Amino acid sequence: MIIGLALVALELGQAPLVPYDPSGEAKARVAARTSGRNTVEGDALLRTVGGNVKTCAGFVAHLIPVRAEVRAGVEKAYGSAEAGFLSADRVTGGSGPLESQLLAEGQAVPCDAAGHFRFEGVPDGTYYAQARVQWSVPTRSWGGRYHLEAEGGFLIQRLTVEGGETKRLVLTN
Repeated sequence: MIIGLALVALELGQAPLVPYDPSGEAKARVAARTSGRNTVEGDALLRTVGGNVKTCAGFVAHLIPVRAEVRAGVEKAYGSAEAGFLSADRVTGGSGPLESQLLAEGQAVPCDAAGHFRFEGVPDGTYYAQARVQWSVPTRSWGGRYHLEAEGGFLIQRLTVEGGETKRLVLTN
């Protein structure tokens, strides 16, 4: 609902409200919502133990501008500030470990049926692309009952775009 209202405000030409920020990081937040000339596209996939390929189909991919706070959150969650994988059993939020930053400033697009995503009009800058690749596996508990257990998780990669380029990514583990 919050994302929907923010998108409606942007489509109506209303600038998002940005609190006073003497550090200048507010400019990075607004830059994620302004139009640029770059394109970021890619696929997100994981291979199961049995060799099947699972994709981000049905989930949302996110593009998040890199700033100090976001970089620290990525490094803490993924163990690296460049790229990583976070298992589904370690995540409690639907948008992954960066949920608050995503709601505040990230762009989101749906992954298509083949697990492909595409961000257009991206301003020059450095970003994190994050996608969720998750599926459920029936598992038998000690009591003999079956339940569904989440497999997969979140993939993330740092990237830089400039000068009207198209950056192609494959998010995988």
